[in-house]
Amino acid sequence: MKYVMSEVLINLIEKHHSKAEKFNSVVKGVPVSKENLELMRCFAQGLCGCSRSDIRVMYRGPRTGSANVTLRKDAVAFDVYHTPRYKVGYGN
Repeated sequence: MKYVMSEVLINLIEKHHSKAEKFNSVVKGVPVSKENLELMRCFAQGLCGCSRSDIRVMYRGPRTGSANVTLRKDAVAFDVYHTPRYKVGYGN
């Protein structure tokens, strides 16, 4: 999916990418929406030069279940991470 980069989108990327400078994430604290999620995944993919399967999303907000994670339906923000997957064969 290609985006025409408007000034609003560029500002959104710069703001959330700069928040992540001291962390392992590519972008941090992005408000949840389908458009923002797709944009940030594409940005991280281009920045890291990796495939889409190497991009992870961690949702942030209240933890309503018994697990230590936030569900997408409860999230107010998300972070995007680049975590490469390596194929490991038998005997390695």
